[in-house]
Amino acid sequence: MPDYTLGVTYRASLRLAPECPPGTVMRVRKSSTTSTRQSGAPYQPIKPLQGAWDVGILAKTPVPREELWTLYSWRWEYSLPGSPQRWRAGEVLRAAP
Repeated sequence: MPDYTLGVTYRASLRLAPECPPGTVMRVRKSSTTSTRQSGAPYQPIKPLQGAWDVGILAKTPVPREELWTLYSWRWEYSLPGSPQRWRAGEVLRAAP
């Protein structure tokens, strides 16, 4: 959820869905939405777990504060516990004024 907007960037506020069981930890990362492979397929990092952090009350490697600043050309992705190689785009919620 964008917490604060400044021009072409925003500070993300990362939250787990309320229906997640207590103690759930998700891996998250930022991924470019403008970079693609030669074939046109979306860019995926070669080492998907490198540059990823944990979100949740029991997070061992939380997202550094400076990494929460995100350009609008990047998106946050998450992987489900049990399938760490499959990354999905996170849902972006707009904060109410």
